This record gives sequence, structure tokens and C-alpha cells, in this order.
Amino acid sequence: RDQFGQYVSCLVYAPRDVYSTEFRLRAEQILLAELNCNRAEFNTYFSESILARTHFILRSDQTIPENIDVDALQQKIRQAARSWSDELYDSLIETLGEERGIVAFNQFGRGFPSSYKEDSPARTAVVDIQHMQKLNADRQLSLSFYSALEKKTSGYNCKLFNLGAPLPLSDILPILENLGLRVIDEHPYAINSHQDTVWIHDFSLQSSMAIRHAPQDMKKVFQDAFMQIWAGNAANDKFNRLVLMGGLTWRQVDLLRAYAAYMKQIRFPLIGSAISNTLTAH
Repeated sequence: RDQFGQYVSCLVYAPRDVYSTEFRLRAEQILLAELNCNRAEFNTYFSESILARTHFILRSDQTIPENIDVDALQQKIRQAARSWSDELYDSLIETLGEERGIVAFNQFGRGFPSSYKEDSPARTAVVDIQHMQKLNADRQLSLSFYSALEKKTSGYNCKLFNLGAPLPLSDILPILENLGLRVIDEHPYAINSHQDTVWIHDFSLQSSMAIRHAPQDMKKVFQDAFMQIWAGNAANDKFNRLVLMGGLTWRQVDLLRAYAAYMKQIRFPLIGSAISNTLTAH
């Protein structure tokens, strides 16, 4: 800090394999915030050393405080230098234990594309990896239905994990819509492992009708219903809205569908869509 409190000169050293524009920007934002500055100039120097040196000149329109906690600044800069893969490695070991965590990281850790890393924190990848580990030749599709806590909008998310190839949207959208959900957007990611490629389709959803239960309470019945519809064991029609709207299992919905079909056979005057709309409304 200069004696008049108008600027701070700061040297940041980082290993050359860690240094990047992204790291430099993160370090700059930390220094600006912590030192109460609003302008920054920098100059990065690469030598034969294993370290890259960045010289920051940080200026402020106000007087910069005299007492600067250098240790706290260093700790925040170190944290900023950690890569997404470092966070994933530590999170896997924390969640799965050292042996299983290292196995999971070796299988999937280096296969996440940059688009996934930008959209999702490493802890989200830990949950996704556990879904991907369950996939095999006999079970090529897995599903996760949840409400994203980090998103401010009130909505739902559905992630589909498919082994080997991306899923056609024209097959997925009618199922979600008949379950009473509107698809707002979709983000596909190809995750490469040492064995195969897993495709993640992350759907942002909104309900077209009132859902009376929290997503965590409806998670199992929704996932069971989707998988049964996808496998062809249940019909894909408007009756499926009762899964989320009424909290019914796919078998209970199938029973109501069978009643409606029987009523058609005995020449009941209302058609199936009128019956399903009435059941959904009430």
C-alpha cells in the first residue's frame, strides 16, 4: 500500500500449469473486493521458473485501509487457484470414501466438458456420477427429478442419463408434457469415461398445473412413472398428470385409465380426455 492510500501494489505467484486468464480474473476480483478498490492494472511475467508472476496495481477513489490482512488474502487466492477437477476429486472422496472416490474420479473425473463445468458446481457432478455408475448394458437409462436449490426461479429439473448415445427430444417431450410439465430449456452434455460415453440431458421444467407436493416427496413416483412409460409398460396420455397433481403411482393411474376404457365400452357418454381432465382438476 502506498503511504497516501491511493493504490496497492500486489504480486501474485502461481504455478504455470495453474495460471490462466480465468484464474487471473478471479484473483483480480478478490483483490478489488478485499482492498476496497475499483480499478486494476496487471502485468504477467513468464520466465524459465515454474511460477508465473502477475503484478497488480489496484487503485481506489477512496482511501485504502492501512491494515491489510495478507494471510486472509493469500488463502482466498489459493482457493481461487483450485480447479473444478480439484474440487470434484475432494468432493468424491468426502462423499464416497477414499477408495470409491478415487475409482469414480478415474472413471469420470476427466470426462466432463467445459460447458458442464461452467453450468454446474463440482458437488453436483458427484451426484451425477453416482447415477452414471448405475448404468450398464441392461440398464441404459437413469433419471433424477429435483428442484435446483441454486436457481432463483420456482421450477423443477429432470436429468436423464443415457449410456452410449443422446436421446431424441421428440421421444422425451411428449412424456414430460403428459406428466403435466412444460419444458423451458434443455442442456445436453456428453460425459466421456474410459469405458463409454454417457449423455446427460438436463431439462428445466415448469408445472402446467398446481403440484400439491414437494419435489423430494414426488421423486420416486415420478421417476417410476417416467421409466415405465419409457419402457412401454404404461400408456403416454393425459392421465399421467395425476402422478404429480394427485400424488398417484403409475399403477394407480393405470387402473383409472382402465376404468375409463371400460366406461367407453359400456357406452358412457364422456370420452377419456374429459374423464382425465375432471380427475386432474379435482
